[in-house]
Amino acid sequence: LFMAWVTNFAMWFVGSSAVTILPRLARGLSFSDGAIGELVAVVWLGQVGLFGVLATGPWWQYRKSPLTIGLLLAGVAMALFAQGRTAAALVIAAAILGASRAPSHMGSIHYGLNAWGNRDANMGYHEAILGAGGVAGPILSGVAADIWGIRAPFILGAMVLAAAFAIVGLWPVRRGRQVQ
Repeated sequence: LFMAWVTNFAMWFVGSSAVTILPRLARGLSFSDGAIGELVAVVWLGQVGLFGVLATGPWWQYRKSPLTIGLLLAGVAMALFAQGRTAAALVIAAAILGASRAPSHMGSIHYGLNAWGNRDANMGYHEAILGAGGVAGPILSGVAADIWGIRAPFILGAMVLAAAFAIVGLWPVRRGRQVQ
């Protein structure tokens, strides 16, 4: 549950940051208004697509690997956003980012409802954590963009992902649980 909360914060941080900064980046690359809207929609389509895959069964639950792989893939997306100059690169980055968010989001809900403690409180924490990431990402990314340029928020996002990866990677897992 706590690992899912850490990854959920990081994913909402980078996701909200990306969809806040992408319009300005895409405008600088001469994308049309429609193309910018479609690019942002790809993030959500990637997330919904993997939601559908993860909903097929419990094969991914109670494993560390879906969370850590999600963090790594989100880092790949941040690198593509930071370096990409073509529509194809940005669309691929958006799809990867969206899909990488699904395990942490679904995990946070699943573990919050099925773990120890008060289910209602766990869901409140879930919402507070994603809300905190959704607020902190755009604020800090806007500051980074003002100071270091339009691609700096993606580097900031990669740093947040690296910190979350370190926390989750080092998090001890109790013996006797199904973990990968």
